[in-house]
Amino acid sequence: MPESLQELLARGTRDGWTEGLVYHVVRLLHADDPEKLRVCVRCGWFWVGVSNRCMNPECRGFCTWGERKGAEPDSWVKVPDGRWRPRLPGEAKN
Repeated sequence: MPESLQELLARGTRDGWTEGLVYHVVRLLHADDPEKLRVCVRCGWFWVGVSNRCMNPECRGFCTWGERKGAEPDSWVKVPDGRWRPRLPGEAKN
C-alpha cells in the first residue's frame, strides 16, 4: 500500500531526505497544480512546500525556491546595490 503524504513527511524527518523522496513528496503536494512545482535555485532539488529550507542536506538554502536552478528565487528581490532582501507579501516579481 503506498505511503500517505503524512507518512512520507514523517519518514523524511525521521530517516533523512533523499532526492527521490523529496521528488515524490513534491509530486503529491502539487498533484492538482503541477504549474506550482518549484526547485531550489541553488542546487536544483525539488522544493517541498511545507518547509522554508531546501531539503538537500548539502544545500539547506533558506527560501531559495524558484523556476529552475540558477534562476532568481521567487521569495527574494535583488536591490540596486546587488544585495538581496525578502520579497514583501503581495510584491510582484520583477
